[in-house]
Amino acid sequence: MQFYRQQCEKCDAYPNHATAFISILFVGLILCVLFVSCNNQVNNVVDSDSVLLEESTADDVTDNADAPIDGTMQPVKPTTYMLNDIVEKLKIHGRTEFLQGGIACDFTASGIEFSLQAEGEVALTVTPTKDTFFTVWVDGVRMEERLFAPARQTDLILASFSDQRVHTIRVLKQTEAQFSLCVLNSLRFVGDMSDPPRDCKKYVEIIGDSIVCGHGILCLNGEKEQGTALYEDGTLGFAYLTAETLGADCSIVGCSGIGIDKGFTTFSEDDFYPKASYYRDRGTAYGFSRKPDLVVINLGTNDQMKGSSEMVFKAGVRSLIAFIREQYGDVNIVWTYNMMRDNNVEPWVRAVIEELGGEQNGLYMCKLNRDLQGGNGHPTEDGHLIASRILVSFVNEKGLFT
Repeated sequence: MQFYRQQCEKCDAYPNHATAFISILFVGLILCVLFVSCNNQVNNVVDSDSVLLEESTADDVTDNADAPIDGTMQPVKPTTYMLNDIVEKLKIHGRTEFLQGGIACDFTASGIEFSLQAEGEVALTVTPTKDTFFTVWVDGVRMEERLFAPARQTDLILASFSDQRVHTIRVLKQTEAQFSLCVLNSLRFVGDMSDPPRDCKKYVEIIGDSIVCGHGILCLNGEKEQGTALYEDGTLGFAYLTAETLGADCSIVGCSGIGIDKGFTTFSEDDFYPKASYYRDRGTAYGFSRKPDLVVINLGTNDQMKGSSEMVFKAGVRSLIAFIREQYGDVNIVWTYNMMRDNNVEPWVRAVIEELGGEQNGLYMCKLNRDLQGGNGHPTEDGHLIASRILVSFVNEKGLFT
């Protein structure tokens, strides 16, 4: 009995151990299931985040394809506009032609004017045949520095802007056609062009010799010029200053050395004036499309120096006046004189003007100041300024712009 009792006690223990073992196995199974389930959930979260990250990265790359790695934005590249393609955005100054490569800019004070909203530099590409100088105005203010272009295609930096306002730029050639022919090719900038500046209500045409071209204006004390274009600036001459003071557009048809009959050129005014650009193409006539309110003539100095005869000179004066009236009708004409050595031919001019009806027929004579202190004995900048004041007063007193 004792043995049996011991055995039974042992047998009673066996079921308890089995139950514990089974319980442990069951708990372990449950823990394994929970672990696998949790692990799958964690994996799902990580995978979802990875997809979002990949999608976000792809969008960022697409939206900022042009941005460099450091995150800064690339500068916008300037656009080049051929002038022939944007003519409607330009105001044209002076006697010009439209050529295949751009706009001919041959004569003194010829050029373009335009308005734009731009950021950074505004560049004008030009192609001159010889050394050429330009004057630039920004918002009506003349820039002190003259721009130089050698005898090749050149980019001129007209201005640089950092604001968002609309600005107006005018660029005119200082140099006459005899010293260089030039083509304005294109504009380059970042921004947009506005409507062009309006034409002035009044328009003046000036016909003349080296004086209206501003020859020698940048020399002093009558010193001999050392480089033609270098010392010439027609935008400082009395012809241009007069038109500017009167608030008028102008066209300066000038040529150094020319005369009514004789001069330092192989041709006379009758050959030069009717052509669109005599030095560029002697076969193309000018269109005379815009009628001026006033024509100013400054000729006779070279005729006097070369010894023109009275009869031939007078015939040339009649011919020129008749041609102008043929193109423009009964436009007022003012003949200026005396800035250099043309007093000997002045009586001949006066005789023809009186013969043709004088002031009653819109024909006038205006004596200007004498100034021989510039290059090659030409007027100085101060002399031209005085002359322009005299002529402006004359025009106003005679009521020629009313």
